[in-house]
Amino acid sequence: MATGTFSLPPPPPAPPLPRSLAFRGSRSAHFSVCHCFRQPSLSPLSRTLSQIENSGVIACLRAERGELAVEAARAALRGGISVLEVVMSTPGVFEVIQALVSDHPTSIIGVIMC
Repeated sequence: MATGTFSLPPPPPAPPLPRSLAFRGSRSAHFSVCHCFRQPSLSPLSRTLSQIENSGVIACLRAERGELAVEAARAALRGGISVLEVVMSTPGVFEVIQALVSDHPTSIIGVIMC
């Protein structure tokens, strides 16, 4: 697993976020990237599991603030990530996921407890 810190350029205008996700502070977020190269299973799999297995990369996002998490996740999804996990310790994690799912309904977005 490779980890890194990314500094994000200012994003293009995005849909407004709930007030609970107001932006405050730094513009860095931490991603962990897992490269998943598995052979397709011969047994029937759900569509979601198949998408996860075929994605090749699963991004795991941890941020200090919910708004920063949404901003970083939107950038990752625009950049081609199709499977994204948000760490449970991210403030407002469920609001973050709700905002992302409504913006990116075809992506796999979930929460992970670390």
